[in-house]
Amino acid sequence: MNEWISQHGAAGFDVLTAALVVNLVLVAATLIVATVRRRRSVRLVTDSLPPGEAVAELAAADDTPGVVRQIDTSFNRMIERSIYPLTVAQAAGMILLVALSAALVVVLLNGPDWAALLAFAAGMAIPIAVLAAMHRYWQRAIEQELPDCVYLLQQSVKAGLTLTQAIADYVANVPGALSQELNLAVQRMNMGIPLVQSLRGVGQRLANPQFDVLVSVIALQSTTGGDLPFLLEQVASSIRARNQFRGFVRSASAMGRLSAIAMVIAYPAIFVIYYFVNKAYLETFFNSTQGWVLFGISLLLEVIGACWLWSLLRVEE
Repeated sequence: MNEWISQHGAAGFDVLTAALVVNLVLVAATLIVATVRRRRSVRLVTDSLPPGEAVAELAAADDTPGVVRQIDTSFNRMIERSIYPLTVAQAAGMILLVALSAALVVVLLNGPDWAALLAFAAGMAIPIAVLAAMHRYWQRAIEQELPDCVYLLQQSVKAGLTLTQAIADYVANVPGALSQELNLAVQRMNMGIPLVQSLRGVGQRLANPQFDVLVSVIALQSTTGGDLPFLLEQVASSIRARNQFRGFVRSASAMGRLSAIAMVIAYPAIFVIYYFVNKAYLETFFNSTQGWVLFGISLLLEVIGACWLWSLLRVEE
């Protein structure tokens, strides 16, 4: 380690600092894209609903000012809402620990600066990708449980229970990710908080447009009246139909998504292969200014291509 510091001096640490800045920019860009997608999904849902006070409040609640606040909220939601929830501090510490450990391994093996840079970048990207996958798995679990939950609530209300009692009965008898979230609403209602307000608090945690539709329907029915079992049945049918259509589209586009993943992975895989097969070639490439310029251009094109493929293959919620 001391030998590496004496050889590289401050330049080596500048490389790690540059890697940290680049990865933070990429993380911020990813969270901005996720926030934009979330707001677009809510806008599509609210546009399809009839006008009303509850719908207007729903649209206004999603219009949170400040890009920094939106990024912070999206990152917190990704970390805390997953199959293995962590605190934000634990997740950030894990990401930095993995990144620094990967760079340190390369440094201790007397690897070049560019290899430490790539190891640091990969060490940050891999944990973030794992956390995003865990969050997405949790979202899928909520989406799959939601139509059955609404249908059971409809049957309970039709049998004579109030909606508050039906939710409490569902939480007590049906395990799952959605039941754990609805338990928060039950606790709030036990403290005297109104039903709609308690469900809106759960909706903010879930960030699921279909659950927001359910809350809007309940709020609208509580103010204007109507046949609640019939409305719940329609909501359950609509959510189930959307889930089935989403599954069909994902099955039809599976080959395209696999091809896109292969294209994205091919770029770093080529560097890894050349590192073990022809290390001198990469050393020559990264020891020249032209090589770093080409590396930056290729990285930018890789990010643009990945975003393009994502926009082509993603399904509007």
